[in-house]
Amino acid sequence: RPPYEGSSFEIMDQIKNDDPTPPSELAELPPKVDDILLTALATDKQDRYEDVLLLRNDIQDLFDSL
Repeated sequence: RPPYEGSSFEIMDQIKNDDPTPPSELAELPPKVDDILLTALATDKQDRYEDVLLLRNDIQDLFDSL
């Protein structure tokens, strides 16, 4: 499901004021999935991945560890 739901205005407000629900609260997932997705969805640019390759590497590491 999308990290935020509602009208465009409601979604913009949620992005500004709320953290997305960690995926592990919605399904049985390893905690590393939360780390990866919440980093990718971070509101502040400095909290997100600097490059898509870093995101890819974390996803690859996750799959390699399973």
